[in-house]
Amino acid sequence: MHRHGYLELKWVNDTLYVTVFGPFNTEGAHEAAQQYITEIKKRNNRPFSVIEYLDNDSLGSPEVMKNVYKIWCLLGESGCKSLALVYANTVQRSLAEKYLPNFGNAFSDLASAEQWISNRNS
Repeated sequence: MHRHGYLELKWVNDTLYVTVFGPFNTEGAHEAAQQYITEIKKRNNRPFSVIEYLDNDSLGSPEVMKNVYKIWCLLGESGCKSLALVYANTVQRSLAEKYLPNFGNAFSDLASAEQWISNRNS
């Protein structure tokens, strides 16, 4: 099966910006997880933060969401101090509130997410 969903990742200082596109199937989630792992390994366990920015179609099955949660936990184990998720709709917000680890928070806009990250890193 072809993958559905993809990520764009970009470091800005000590924050990894992850833009998430489209609905994910298992194959897309697996490939996205590998991208994430590759990027966080570059940090060599140095502290960092993550801002995930979801488009309106970014969703996944319950199985995909379990894998997303595992990746988020791996972030914490790899030096992530703060994970800000910027949702585009109420379904995403609800899923974020269910799955985000204790170092994560959900926001409706990028500016609020960046301010939260900045405050936690001060």
